[in-house]
Amino acid sequence: MEIGETYELEIEKLIYGGEGIGRVNQQAVFVAFAAPGDRVRVKITTVERNFARGVIEEILEPSADRRKAPCQHFGICGGCQLQHLNYKTQLKAKAEFIRASLQRIGGIQWEESIEILAADEFGYRSRAEIKVQQTEDRIPKLGFFQANSHEVCNVTECPVLLPEANRALQRLHAKPKLVPKRATRIFLAVSDDETVMVPATGENSKAAEIDAQG
Repeated sequence: MEIGETYELEIEKLIYGGEGIGRVNQQAVFVAFAAPGDRVRVKITTVERNFARGVIEEILEPSADRRKAPCQHFGICGGCQLQHLNYKTQLKAKAEFIRASLQRIGGIQWEESIEILAADEFGYRSRAEIKVQQTEDRIPKLGFFQANSHEVCNVTECPVLLPEANRALQRLHAKPKLVPKRATRIFLAVSDDETVMVPATGENSKAAEIDAQG
């Protein structure tokens, strides 16, 4: 198997982190944004000793569990990995992540069911760390890091945030002067009666110390 080659794969299941796994002559190929049951044409991007990684070039036969992701930023923003699956399938996959981790880390072969307790898929998160990337035109990018990158995905609305947090994020986009010039991230927190926005400046070298303080 070589980088740049293409193969048709059947996606068997998802692994922790959200990648799908298929096989070429028994060698595992990990594919981002795949769904269990997909038949896809994949271009190989990385080849290691025991596995490879690829990207989807074409979905030949979509899984019945696949859907159009509700978030307009999905696939660019690194915050979510499973929105292309219906919620029932997402929850089932997460339970299987736990089962696989018990086996891999603890040597525990758990055959019984894993109970799933879940609330609404969207509109639940009351806190967020908004990344800030300053630009030459002084209109900063505000959002979350792109996958495997420190480049900021400019997010105007995040479906997992509470409406109050989204309104605060949109206010920052509408009034960029609210963002300090040296800010690298802004912490949003929604309480019962207000939404607090706290900018952090020049903290990259002290990130561990700041995170330890909450």
